[in-house]
Amino acid sequence: MAPESSSAAAEAPPASSNVTDQSKEKLKRRRVKREGPPQLQFLTATDPSQFKDEDAKKSVRSQAMIHWRHEEDKKKRKGSRKHVEEAAPAPPGRRSSIPTRAKPQDSAHSQSESSKRGDAQSQHRVLRAASSSLTSDSDASSFTDVGSSTWQLTASDTASYFPRWQNKTRAVAEKDVIEYEASERHEERQLRSLVVGLASFYDVGRTQDPFDVLPQFRNPQLDALNLSRNCMRAFATDATMKKWLPLMLSHPHIILSSTVLASTWLDMQNKVSGDSTTTAMVKTETIGMIRERFANSNTQLDDATLIIILHLFAGEMWVCNEQALRVHERGVAALISRRGGVSTFVHNRALVEVALACCYHCDIFCEAEMLQTLRESLPADSAPVSAEEALPESPLYCPRDTFVTIPEDARCSTSTLDLLSDMKDLTNLFVAHNTKLNQVHDIDAVDIERLSPPDEAYEATICAIRTRLAHLPSAHTPGSSVSGDWVYEACRITATIYTTAIAMGVPFSVAADPNYTKLLESSTPSGTWESDEHFIKPHLAETLHETLKRTDTSNLWKNMSGVLYWVGAERATSWSSSPECPQPVVLDLGRLPVPAEPPRRMSTRWKEMSDLI
Repeated sequence: MAPESSSAAAEAPPASSNVTDQSKEKLKRRRVKREGPPQLQFLTATDPSQFKDEDAKKSVRSQAMIHWRHEEDKKKRKGSRKHVEEAAPAPPGRRSSIPTRAKPQDSAHSQSESSKRGDAQSQHRVLRAASSSLTSDSDASSFTDVGSSTWQLTASDTASYFPRWQNKTRAVAEKDVIEYEASERHEERQLRSLVVGLASFYDVGRTQDPFDVLPQFRNPQLDALNLSRNCMRAFATDATMKKWLPLMLSHPHIILSSTVLASTWLDMQNKVSGDSTTTAMVKTETIGMIRERFANSNTQLDDATLIIILHLFAGEMWVCNEQALRVHERGVAALISRRGGVSTFVHNRALVEVALACCYHCDIFCEAEMLQTLRESLPADSAPVSAEEALPESPLYCPRDTFVTIPEDARCSTSTLDLLSDMKDLTNLFVAHNTKLNQVHDIDAVDIERLSPPDEAYEATICAIRTRLAHLPSAHTPGSSVSGDWVYEACRITATIYTTAIAMGVPFSVAADPNYTKLLESSTPSGTWESDEHFIKPHLAETLHETLKRTDTSNLWKNMSGVLYWVGAERATSWSSSPECPQPVVLDLGRLPVPAEPPRRMSTRWKEMSDLI
């Protein structure tokens, strides 16, 4: 027995050694560190019950652990890099964590390299929520090295980051003037466009909540997301997103300052006198941004600074404080002048178009002359207008001989179209007449009378238009063909103000006074109003306002959006003479919690800013 036992014992170690060697080989294979992220693996089975086997569960747990270790390693590497950056010397004050813009790559090169990089780039695709970047102190150093020209999008950048808008918007423009509706669906769609643009522009990883990329105010009481939603709902269209969104993405200040429009808009809708608490806080933040940028020589004159000022400027228009608006306009004009004038923006038309639009509307509302700096015009867009293209036609704008887009809208009745056609002819007649009057001729004084354009045809045409206008029925008249047509009625009241202003050579605010409309009615057998002297006639601006409220403006009148602009612009201009016009409240910056600076009014603050630029 002993020999057998000893022989068996002698044979046992080799067997144990073989098992140990196999286990070591398996452990070695398992401990091989893979390069890059975990690879995708598939579980296959011939019967669904096999997915519950121990081998299948073990494989899933193993793969999950590999993925977890990979993510932990990424965090450690990221933490070590952050530690090295924090150890480096930095100027006093907190530096903002501004995300780095992703660089567009050539499509062919990107396609060839994508297989090599795989998901390893995800560690570079982290954009921190900008709340930490905008909660620092309001010193000039908190936004160092941002807002310079390297942050601005060029035309090639726009084409690279937003190719889906290039053809889509053109296709929409060919059939509809505007794609807008005041609805949650529209708001959500435009807000997602903003978030997708941010995520694409800053190359955000898939694992991060896209809404985290929205920058936040320093003031924790302000909800940037809620204000952005309201801003998108009230003002954003597909055309807006195409032209303005690339500029907004160039700096967090621009996105945040745009909420001034939404906040002041909500104040107007809620009939708040002056500024609400939210609006005051938003303006405080925006003015702080402007002050910081003016304090930095690298950002004083860049595009982002001008855009932030324009947002504040546009937000003040709801209050219609003429003094504040004119101060803003002079500040914008000074900044444009320091940049070299309007012509220097030829490669950034979207920005200068918005700047000029804000200033022009300020002049319209205030009934003031245009500043000399802003009279310089941009080179005209050479793109030809096709016969079928949908345009925002109105009595103020009709590049074709007749209206083409307006008749396609269901709101436009025959009576409305005839009325608008008369107003278009009146506009062309007035412009042509005044152009001739302003021509300068190098001739003798004897020939001046001979070359003066005759006024008989001009006066006769205006008289004919006035006569037709005075005979038009009101939508309040029961049984008429236009009864209850409030779009027609809004156009009729606007045409009355418009024609009176041109015929009498008076501002719109004067033409809207019912006492002046008597002169228009006196030349016709029957007037629009009753002939009772004791009848108190309402101000036409008030009448127009009440009529507009009866129309559906939730979609901006679709293909008649240009007409709605014409109506709204005249109503805003003529409103200043209405007895119901509220007295504007001047923004007193002294009551705003701006640290380390004594109270000053808007004009003083703008003087300080103008001195800086």
